[in-house]
Amino acid sequence: MRKGVELAISTYNRPYILQKWLDVNYREVINLGFSLAVYDSSSQDETEKLILQVNSRCKKKIKYRRIDSNIRLDEKVIISMVESDYEYVWPLGDSRYINFTDLENKVVPFLNENYDYLCIWSESMLENDGVTYCDPASFFSDCFWHVTWLGSLIIKKELLSGLNDSNILEKYISKYNRNDGFSYLGIFFDIISHEKCKGAFSIVEIGELVPNKSSAWLKRYLEVWCDNLCFLIDNLDPVYDDVKEKVIREVWDILNFDGPSWCYKARKAGGLTKEKCEFYCEQGLIDRVSPNKKRIMRFASLPSPTLEIYYFTLRVFFYLRKRVRKLLV
Repeated sequence: MRKGVELAISTYNRPYILQKWLDVNYREVINLGFSLAVYDSSSQDETEKLILQVNSRCKKKIKYRRIDSNIRLDEKVIISMVESDYEYVWPLGDSRYINFTDLENKVVPFLNENYDYLCIWSESMLENDGVTYCDPASFFSDCFWHVTWLGSLIIKKELLSGLNDSNILEKYISKYNRNDGFSYLGIFFDIISHEKCKGAFSIVEIGELVPNKSSAWLKRYLEVWCDNLCFLIDNLDPVYDDVKEKVIREVWDILNFDGPSWCYKARKAGGLTKEKCEFYCEQGLIDRVSPNKKRIMRFASLPSPTLEIYYFTLRVFFYLRKRVRKLLV
């Protein structure tokens, strides 16, 4: 096992985004002493060529791994977790910049103290910056909505050692068998529920390299953030049972998934239709994620001209309400 941290980037047919990531982050990664691996499921060779070009002129090489382009999104992340031979593995997406000064000051000290996992994000709804978690249910309750972003967890490789057993790994992959990008989180939360381990949350400046990145998942809006979200949380270890429903609601509340903007975008992208909405309503899933089922149904079912009026009216209403609240403070 090598000492240090390996950033394991999962990418797919996005060499231009990965190039931006490397331009912004690569020198900082090396200066901090971290290593970098790229897990590429592209159907073309541009990403591999990019890594070869970088490696040809840099002393510290980027590990490159080509994997099947048809593999499930979550399995790409799982592969990067299993194959890393560093003390810590950091599964990461390819589209965010990171403040490495924050990492050095607010993350590395926890690693030096041998923490089992770290959750990092740019904000929190709680005063838990720098807080240590020894109870998995408390961490799940406070931090689950942060970890839905690929890149928020740095995990000690020793914690994942059981995944080297192909039977255990297959059991987990079968248990969390959705192509949603969440499933590796089910494995992580199940593992920490059975191990005595210590984690922490730290606020780190993180930004978006590529605007309008949300359009792809908006096509699967209800499938991912209603059906798959509930599926993941329902299947977690019973140690989390007391807070599962609270956490499901908080994801939608904090990320404002039932707000006019997301509902409108999802309708336009095809991820919020009357048929899909009725299907998940019949299963009781929309009631679980949101108290605003009527609003979601309206966005799903209104004809296009009326939809535009409804969306504009709601935006004006929420804007005015926000202004009034500020004046009253």
